[in-house]
Amino acid sequence: MGQDAKNGKFAYYVCGTLLKRGSGTCSAKYLNAPKFEALVVDQIKERILNQENLHKLVAMVNEEMDSCTSDYKKQIETVAAELQEVSRRLEKLYDALETNKLELSDLAPRIQELRQRQSSLLWPSKNSKENFLTGGSS
Repeated sequence: MGQDAKNGKFAYYVCGTLLKRGSGTCSAKYLNAPKFEALVVDQIKERILNQENLHKLVAMVNEEMDSCTSDYKKQIETVAAELQEVSRRLEKLYDALETNKLELSDLAPRIQELRQRQSSLLWPSKNSKENFLTGGSS
């Protein structure tokens, strides 16, 4: 357990039993906190944050990012294809309306339906892009 000396100038670690029950209850030595912490940090650097492990970590992060990017790209392609199809259908309906092949009253419900679908496709893609860029979730 960490402990400061009474005068506040020194910090050290001491056995919890010694701290709770008093002197003579534990034979463990007091550990100078700054020296012990520096030793722990050095061991972490040497055993965990070494170049080999950092390369592995970077490779894992890159793989994960590639996977996320690939999934996101597939989603965008799917939405883009569906948007293109909706636009094509709307174009055909507008053409039928302009050439007087069909009446507005006949086409209005279908045009409205396709516009709603178009909006619903555009709205999630904007949110998905923002979430992807900021690291959030949909």
